[in-house]
Amino acid sequence: GSLPAPAQLEFEKTEIISELSPHQERVQASFGFRNAGAKAVTIVNVQTTCGCTTATLKQKTYAPGESGTITAELRPGTNPGRVEKKVLVKTDEPGRDAYALTIGAVVPQYLILEPLFLKWDFGAEPTPKTLRVTVEERFVIRVVKVHSSTPAWTTEVKTVKEGAAYEIVVKPPAHMQ
Repeated sequence: GSLPAPAQLEFEKTEIISELSPHQERVQASFGFRNAGAKAVTIVNVQTTCGCTTATLKQKTYAPGESGTITAELRPGTNPGRVEKKVLVKTDEPGRDAYALTIGAVVPQYLILEPLFLKWDFGAEPTPKTLRVTVEERFVIRVVKVHSSTPAWTTEVKTVKEGAAYEIVVKPPAHMQ
């Protein structure tokens, strides 16, 4: 078989993983590259693998020796853990598959909820129950208000330690349906 064509684009990095901080909804990564080949290269398409990722490019064609940047943005969501998405860069280089770039985020667990669910048995007394909220020690998060999607259920926030620990008391209506 024939050897694959040598890559003309040289990327400084092909993977950028960032840690999300509280109140940050997205991470950005700039993938710098240079045309190391002897011919101009046109970037035909920059494709992301999910709707939570976008990528932009200032120009399409790069002369030999010319540099550029592909900027990618990821909205990782709020689930704790590592999220990685690919950005595929297709060029007009003959015999060349797309270049694969990885943008990622590590979403820390900001809050620990205990218990995860409050449960009232059908027909039971509508007694208030408490949810404990502990803020992960690297962060300071203030719980100032809790909203119930059902107005008949009331909530009250009690501060155990400002910025670090709270109790949320949930009270069902007098006559649970």
